[in-house]
Amino acid sequence: MSGLGALLLIVVIALIPMILIALVILRLYRKAPPNIAMIISGGRGPKVIIGKGTVVIPGLQRVDYISLEPIRVEMRLADILTKDNAKVEIDAVAIVKVDSSSEEAILKAAERFLGKTKEEVISMVRDIFEKGAREVAEVVTADELLHQRTKIAYNIEELIRPDLSEMGLELSSFEIRRIRS
Repeated sequence: MSGLGALLLIVVIALIPMILIALVILRLYRKAPPNIAMIISGGRGPKVIIGKGTVVIPGLQRVDYISLEPIRVEMRLADILTKDNAKVEIDAVAIVKVDSSSEEAILKAAERFLGKTKEEVISMVRDIFEKGAREVAEVVTADELLHQRTKIAYNIEELIRPDLSEMGLELSSFEIRRIRS
């Protein structure tokens, strides 16, 4: 074998393991788009990846995904009792999303919502808004409720923000569309 042939054989033998290692790494590499949080569990506790990639080792680590997209929650809150014992119905719409400002908030949301359908999440959020609307309505009259919509909406928002935060969610917007007595 000539010197050039031996050199070529050494280069090929050296390249084969490097190519195999590169293929394995590419197969194990997972990437999260900017609108989805990738939650990797196993190893040294959960890790959140957004808009980046990482190597995930099957069998040692598990990958779950949670959407960071806003969710529109339309609601009709019926039989809300006011301070003067009037029953009102409130039509409202809220936009909520997973609070992506911290890893802790994303993990809270993952703990509560992984495996849940969008409809189940909407139902849970609707329940929180209904509780907030009932608490605010019971300290105001029907007339105040009907004529101070912006103030009432603000009071409901302030009341429910801590509950949403505890679930790893943030409120993007909330609007009372209609109040009927």
